[in-house]
Amino acid sequence: MNRLLQIVTVLAVGLANLAPAGAAPTTIYTFNGDDAEDGFGWSVSDAGDVNGDGRPDLIVGARYDDNNGYRSGSARVLSGMNGSTLYTFNGDSEGDQFGFSVSGAGDVNGDGRADLIVGTYRDDNNGTWSGSARVFSGMDGSTLYTFNGDSAGDFFGTVSGAGDVNGDGRPDLIVGALYDDNNGYRSGSARVFSGMDGSTLYTFNGDSAGDYFGSVSGAGDVNGDGRADLIVGAWGDDNNGSKSGSARVLSGIDGSTLYTFNGDSADDRFGSSVSGAGDVNGDGRPDLIVGAWRDDNNGTNAGSARVLSGIDGSTLYTLNGDSAGDGFGYPVSGAGDVNGDGRPDLIVGARLDDNNGGNSGSARVVSGIDGSTLYTFNGDSAGDQFGRSVSGAGDVNGDGFADLIVGAPGDDNNGSDSGSARVVTVNGVYDWQGISSDPGEAANWRLMNTTATPDWAPAGRDVVRIGPAANHPLNSGTIDIARIDVLDGGTLQNAPGASIVCPAINLSGLLTGSGTVGTVNLGDGGTLAPGGSSGKTVPVPIGTGTIGADDTTFGPGGLFELQINDFAGTAGDTSLGWDLLSVTGSLTLTATADNPLVIDLVSLTAAQTPGPADNFDNMQSYSLPLVATTGGIFGFDPEAFFLDASSLQNDLGGGTFWIGHSGNDLHLNFAPIPEPSTLAMAAMGLLGLAFYAWRRRRAGGS
Repeated sequence: MNRLLQIVTVLAVGLANLAPAGAAPTTIYTFNGDDAEDGFGWSVSDAGDVNGDGRPDLIVGARYDDNNGYRSGSARVLSGMNGSTLYTFNGDSEGDQFGFSVSGAGDVNGDGRADLIVGTYRDDNNGTWSGSARVFSGMDGSTLYTFNGDSAGDFFGTVSGAGDVNGDGRPDLIVGALYDDNNGYRSGSARVFSGMDGSTLYTFNGDSAGDYFGSVSGAGDVNGDGRADLIVGAWGDDNNGSKSGSARVLSGIDGSTLYTFNGDSADDRFGSSVSGAGDVNGDGRPDLIVGAWRDDNNGTNAGSARVLSGIDGSTLYTLNGDSAGDGFGYPVSGAGDVNGDGRPDLIVGARLDDNNGGNSGSARVVSGIDGSTLYTFNGDSAGDQFGRSVSGAGDVNGDGFADLIVGAPGDDNNGSDSGSARVVTVNGVYDWQGISSDPGEAANWRLMNTTATPDWAPAGRDVVRIGPAANHPLNSGTIDIARIDVLDGGTLQNAPGASIVCPAINLSGLLTGSGTVGTVNLGDGGTLAPGGSSGKTVPVPIGTGTIGADDTTFGPGGLFELQINDFAGTAGDTSLGWDLLSVTGSLTLTATADNPLVIDLVSLTAAQTPGPADNFDNMQSYSLPLVATTGGIFGFDPEAFFLDASSLQNDLGGGTFWIGHSGNDLHLNFAPIPEPSTLAMAAMGLLGLAFYAWRRRRAGGS
């Protein structure tokens, strides 16, 4: 059977190697522009799974690249799996600035691969700087559609996937033209295109001259009508003062306005960046985020971003830049669930932040659930403008948590302003893979005498993921962690008096020891072993004991290791008795007869060493409670258990074990084979009854 990991309160010797993910998140990739002045990283986006390898890929724009002439521009598609370049798309001609805006498009052509859209806001197809947007196949890189601006100076080309607006089963697209003149000089517009055939579904226009309506994003199904909705910003709108800005949420089903949100005061430029946020407040509807990069809440042009409810338009929270001139709020994006709390999080850029030098830039990741800061990433050096573009990246590294991508078009890694894009994870996952302070040795760090929550486990946020050959026991104290994943080959070990507060301990490895833990989900390949475990390859003390848990699930393919050293002892006793799982709550059984839960019976001596257990008489019956609950047992099926007595060294004398359900408890029962005299008496009784029946039939003449 597979075995797994352990948790502990660690001495300072281990902390250098167990740096908290919240303090030192991992950079998965850094991609660099090809040459000086490329401005690679001006735009970034999750691309979806372009190459069909099961991982999301990425797209990065370099609006000033010179591949097809001075500032023709380019966009590079990069593998999420290994960082390799999948495609490089180039602008058609000099000055196009192809790559000004990039986005994943979804599978617009229905071939099973994610497609892409790239904006070229200075393309001249319909007049000087009319702009265009090109849609590319993820399958082969071919051009699926080219959409053109209506007339000179429209600067058509801010792009986004829109979701399935018209309900035809294909994702659609939205492209903004901030300088369009449909409702007055630079009133702006946004056009929605069918992914199925490229036709125009809607054209939305700014209200009046100078609105600069046209920063665009899909919004998700805000109003719950089954169609994707849209959000468009108008940073020059004057509703609350000159250039206070606004953002309009539009129905996908009919194009009607669902909400109009306004900036607080003049020159806030609210709506300069907009994005769908996902369902951050857990009410079943996607929410929204809008940036106002010149808001003055924390100083002149410190910037802000407002998160708004999709269900009623109320403000959920407002995030503010740290200090004057940061320009926080341009851009904004949904991030996906980066911290594993079940809610999507958010990322906001501040390209003019000075944390690492003038305009080095930063990007702040905030919790969707309450707006608290999860992490702030900083640009490397002055002028990087790190945070000029931000996006959720999807789960690039396959760890079950959303990753992020941030652009820095002013980075100088390959020449002045060559630019870069950094892919990072900030999921609070601690990967214990048997690494110790002495490289090459198996880890055996122990958390000793801790009474406070360790700084590597901030309450309710982080996920501990324990991998092969790791052995980390919590010997005392309390830790509060959002989720623990015990992977195949790792062990989570608890001790009497220690407490793990955790709403989800997912076992594909070993949970052992005593003390209390949180909610336990015993899954395929996982082992639950109260007290200790005799089958673990990484050294774990064996012996009987009690684990206290909250609601627990025994799933298919799991194993419960039941150690017994005295059949006349007490359940959960660490010296004379057998193992016990004590559940405050209910036990739910989802194992089946076809894929049962294995009960591994292990006998120990009074000295807690392998050998026959005391006080076992194979001519007596026994009923040993192995799980005691306060809330009852659900889904009980006696056929859903497989008893393995190969490690029980007592002579069973032909007797039989089975699992029974008595009240709120699960019991291991033993019944002996009846004595020969009893069998003989039973046989004689049956013969007597048969003779009596025969005499009656004779007497009746039948």
